Amino acid sequence: MSNEDLTISTKNGIFNYRSTYFIFNQDSILLTSNKYEDYYFMPGGRVKFGETAQNALLREVEEEINIKLDTNQFRFAGIIENYFTLNGNKSHELNMCFHVTIEDPNGIPDTDDNGNIFSWVKLSKMNDIQVYPKILKEKAHLFKAGIHNLVNIDN
Repeated sequence: MSNEDLTISTKNGIFNYRSTYFIFNQDSILLTSNKYEDYYFMPGGRVKFGETAQNALLREVEEEINIKLDTNQFRFAGIIENYFTLNGNKSHELNMCFHVTIEDPNGIPDTDDNGNIFSWVKLSKMNDIQVYPKILKEKAHLFKAGIHNLVNIDN
């Protein structure tokens, strides 16, 4: 496996392949932000060349919230295709989404070594925050059960 993220620049824009996860704690969802951005996004990160989405999930969860997952603690929850423009660059992002269950959601750290900030956001308050992909405002709750394919177009 390579250490290279699956980010591909084309003449039309940038493609990102990500492995993301949802953790729910009663009526709240775990979201990420950082000191450089004024919005929330799904925890997780880019899949590396030669890495499966599942292995990327295991790596990202351990890097971000310091939890080593067993295979019975997550399930594939769907795909979010995200089309957006960031800093003038068109982006096409493919998010492989997983629903993660952990023993003590309250034990998740507030930050990680990469400057990510983790926050519990009530599902009923999703419309009150800036979150990307925007489709999460209305559809994040769907990932609690079932498998879903969502398309978000912000361009």
